[in-house]
Amino acid sequence: MSSALSSSSPLIRKLIVYARLTLVLLIIITVVLLTWHRFGMTRTYELTGREGALVRVEDDRSTGKGATVATLERTDKDFMFGCDIVQMFKWPYCTLALSVPQMGVDLSDFSHMTLNITHPSNSAPMMRVRLINFDDGMTEVSNWRSFKVNEVVGIKVDPSGKTVVPLNWFGVAQWWKDSFKPAVEHSSVNLDRVIRMEIATPTMIKPGLHTYRVKSFQMHGKWISKTQLLGALVAMWILFSTAWPIAFALAMRRELKDNNTRLALLAQINRALELESAELADQAHTDPLTGALNRLGLRDALMRTSMLLAPPMSIIFTDIDFFKNINDTFGHQVGDDVLRLFSSRITAQLRSTDKLVRWGGEEFLILCESTDVALATALAEKLRAALAGDSWPKAIPLTASFGVAQHRDAEEIGDVIERADEQLYRAKHAGRNRVQTDV
Repeated sequence: MSSALSSSSPLIRKLIVYARLTLVLLIIITVVLLTWHRFGMTRTYELTGREGALVRVEDDRSTGKGATVATLERTDKDFMFGCDIVQMFKWPYCTLALSVPQMGVDLSDFSHMTLNITHPSNSAPMMRVRLINFDDGMTEVSNWRSFKVNEVVGIKVDPSGKTVVPLNWFGVAQWWKDSFKPAVEHSSVNLDRVIRMEIATPTMIKPGLHTYRVKSFQMHGKWISKTQLLGALVAMWILFSTAWPIAFALAMRRELKDNNTRLALLAQINRALELESAELADQAHTDPLTGALNRLGLRDALMRTSMLLAPPMSIIFTDIDFFKNINDTFGHQVGDDVLRLFSSRITAQLRSTDKLVRWGGEEFLILCESTDVALATALAEKLRAALAGDSWPKAIPLTASFGVAQHRDAEEIGDVIERADEQLYRAKHAGRNRVQTDV
């Protein structure tokens, strides 16, 4: 893995490092949040009756059939809830109700409640607990009985004074279901808008005085439910699992694009180098003044001729007559102009297979491939006549002499050039402006 990482691009290496760091960070966040949720992240809602909540008691006298008397005494820290049971009504009872301030409280995300209640030894250790909820679609504000009653019956008061009641113990009171016959969606426990909390005496209770010292109702839960936390963690991991491949694919696409750009640039550089190399090669094989081949160019031309073409092959050697007089009379600049014009006019008369070479000074050599001495002589005569009939700078009456020789079997190329040069020498001594052939 390390070797693959080291061979990848800087962008990919950086992305992999970031992915590893993000993975480690996600693991740490997941462990911390799950641990915090398990041992902390707790929120508490407490109702004491001293925060502006309405506290009241009720007994079976409200039915018009009972004689039980409920009493309430306030202290600075708690309430003394008394219930003097008189067995006159079939189900005598007393109720202590604490109304929630404002418009109710959402307890649906809480897990349990703690009743901070104690009772003297002569009091009944059992009680009922109710959470009265405003249920949209069922509750009518003008009918207090229509508020949904969620209750737990038979709760035993803990001697420690802290009675814990899980909220999943609550169920909708059967008498409320029988009275209002709710639809299925309204028949289950709903604690999203609790407006009142109540404790009441149990159904079966002995006559006499029963007292409860009530300090507060406390609701306990997590700031984030376990379901919400797990959902958030799963979403976070899904986001990472999705974002990482996308980021990697985008990085690979960018790297591929950069590589293609670099390859295109390298291709352009290679083409430029090839052109430059070809240009340099041409310059190395070409005479810079006249554009004709130089001796190195002649060597390459002879190598190609020997490899690709069959004999015969002829050499034409030519020289401008009295060229020194042109330089002495008109200067070297005119002499250079004459050489350039001389080269271009000869080239214009040559065939595509012929090669013009500047041998040195005003001397030129023509390599005639697949040409015998007769054809070469005819070409030389054609060139001589054309040059003699052309006009030249400063009205110079320019002529040229030619020597022609054909390559013989097993003959060195230097020998055939020497024989052509000898014929040129003979043409010069024979009066110039003529063609001399080695036969």
